[in-house]
Amino acid sequence: MRILVVEAAAAAAAVVVVVVVVVVVVVVVVVVVVVVVVVVLTAAATVVKVVVVVVVVVVVVVVVVVVVVVVVVVVVVVVVVAVAVAVVAVNLIIMEGDVNFQTEKAFLWGT
Repeated sequence: MRILVVEAAAAAAAVVVVVVVVVVVVVVVVVVVVVVVVVVLTAAATVVKVVVVVVVVVVVVVVVVVVVVVVVVVVVVVVVVAVAVAVVAVNLIIMEGDVNFQTEKAFLWGT
């Protein structure tokens, strides 16, 4: 049972690490995009400005899609791990109860 708790804690820690990494990447991308947009829009021709705006929109959409996919995958993995741990824990409890019952029966009835 303790092993299951350790595994569940490790899975939770992995999820936290993944979420933190995703958030950091998103923040870095947003900061870089904002800096590039400000620099280009203040000192560029109209055509360049339009191209930059289109590229920024595409980058933001891609980042948002990636973040959503990563979060969905992480949530699915957490749910699957939680269900697996619960199923194994219930099975272990049932097995332990059955073993205890058989042991008591053997002790009491001599069988």
